[in-house]
Amino acid sequence: MSSRIRPGCAVTTATLAIALGGCVDAHSRFDEFTERVVDAQTNRIDGSGGLFEIDGEFLLAIVPSIDPNSTLRFAVTSEITIDGTSGTLNLSFQPLASDKCDEGNGGNEVGEVIESTDLPVDEGGAFELTHEGVALSMLANDVTCSDITANLTLEGLVKSPDLFCGDVSGMVVTTGSNLAGSSFGAIRIEPGTRGDANLPEPVKACP
Repeated sequence: MSSRIRPGCAVTTATLAIALGGCVDAHSRFDEFTERVVDAQTNRIDGSGGLFEIDGEFLLAIVPSIDPNSTLRFAVTSEITIDGTSGTLNLSFQPLASDKCDEGNGGNEVGEVIESTDLPVDEGGAFELTHEGVALSMLANDVTCSDITANLTLEGLVKSPDLFCGDVSGMVVTTGSNLAGSSFGAIRIEPGTRGDANLPEPVKACP
């Protein structure tokens, strides 16, 4: 597993075409979303996970335990390679502005893209990623509207082709705040969807 921060980059499917052959038809995958709603809902209820195809773009929301009324949002581009009973996941996180911190620009791209590659995914859909020294722009920080640096660990579970979610832990280095007990959820969106008027209500934890 490797993690890195790449400044000034827009999230596209091509961003994460790292050691993965072929092209991802993200629009077609989104078009299939409606047909899978019933199956996805069943999967959320029974708590199971698995090696589902989660190529495409997702709206990911983190709810920090230090302020459960706030939400940090990212547009995440995902690519998974499945090989038998395991997989490898690449994720690219584009922070999205909070309207509270950047009035009139909520839900649009701000700040640096954060990338994680070669994340192992087990047969139950579980994966983990760790970022050290993640810098989050004040415009995306729905908690305090100030620049922060954090060490983050996401323990995730792929629940369906349209949903992954899990727990967040770590520390806000700039304030010393402990993030244990935080959660995240990521739901599929049509590629390129941005802005509060267009983005769906986020999923904030595993249902």
